[in-house]
Amino acid sequence: MPQNMSFPDAGDIVQDALDSNRIDEGRSRLDAWQRSQPINLDTLSKLRYYRPLLGQHREAIAAAKAMIELRPNDAWERMSDHLRLGELYVSVGDLDNAWDVLN
Repeated sequence: MPQNMSFPDAGDIVQDALDSNRIDEGRSRLDAWQRSQPINLDTLSKLRYYRPLLGQHREAIAAAKAMIELRPNDAWERMSDHLRLGELYVSVGDLDNAWDVLN
């Protein structure tokens, strides 16, 4: 599905939510943005980065896992994706999964 240009970009949504301190509204708007986007590396990368800024670490972990699944044979990117996934697990205190991902 092509990007819906009536929606602002994920970064704009998150910035507005943080600036206005309307985090719940930002989460809802980011959910709507996500539904309007194709499931690809660009979309997942944005979700992996922006979701934690709205306190949605588990959702960011899901996006990071999906990125790894989309490109299982790209060794360099896979290593980078695993490092980022490990960082997300550490941020929520899930050290066992962080260890598993990084080893």
